Parts: sequence; structure tokens; C-alpha cells
Amino acid sequence: MSLSRFPAPNTDLSGFEIVGLNGHDGTEYADIVLKGETDHNGVFLVVYDKASSSLISKAQQVSSEADLQNGPDNVQLRWGSTEVDAVGYGDFANATFKGEISHHPDVSPGQSLARYGTDTDTNDNSADFYASDSPTPGESNAKSKL
Repeated sequence: MSLSRFPAPNTDLSGFEIVGLNGHDGTEYADIVLKGETDHNGVFLVVYDKASSSLISKAQQVSSEADLQNGPDNVQLRWGSTEVDAVGYGDFANATFKGEISHHPDVSPGQSLARYGTDTDTNDNSADFYASDSPTPGESNAKSKL
């Protein structure tokens, strides 16, 4: 998971956490307390501890909790008890949506869910995210919404 919407390079992430919420019933299944600071570009990469060594070498943090479920599911960025950002992905017809406005459909194997540009946030997951065929872990997403 790449985080890139922080106000400045080298932002201290003390107090922030990434929380995975099950789309079935809304319960938390992953909680990653962030440690450290963003890089010189304001990006912070969290990688699953069983990922490839090349991906782990790019990460600011490695966690066994970073293996998020397929949709329908939700991921929230929190600072303390305050939700800072959220995304819901998958089919929520019979599920619990905890994202923003409307969900983004699930992505196919080999794709990743990416935010348009670095600073795009309309608070609507279906408008802010796209299925990327070329994941860019630890880098900004250059694709802009036309």
C-alpha cells in the first residue's frame, strides 16, 4: 500500500494507522500502526512480509497485516480515532460499505487499485480510484482523470 497524500516530505506518521474492514460485516481484520516517516517525495510504502524481496527493499514498513482481502472490503487511514481517508472496493450489494460515497469495483489479478494523481480526493471512491494494469508501489500515480 502506497500512501502519498501527506502535506510534506519526511512527514512523521506517529498516530496514523491503516485498518482493514471486512465487507461482510464491517469488523476490523487488519490494523497496521504506521512507524516512521514519508520519504523525500512524501510517499510511504507498507508491504506484506511475504512479498518479493525487491518489493520489501522499497518499503518504509513491512507487516504481516498488509495482506488485505479481496473485495468487498474497506481500508481506512486513521489518525487516532479519526478517519482521514477510506476506500471500499468490490461488490457491496449484500455487504458493509465503509468507504466514501460509492465503492470502486474489484480489480482483476495482477492489477492494483490506484488513486488518480497524487492529490485527488473528491471523497467518492468510484471517482477517485482506477484499476491500474501497471502497479507503481512506492511511487506517485501519474495518471490523471480526464
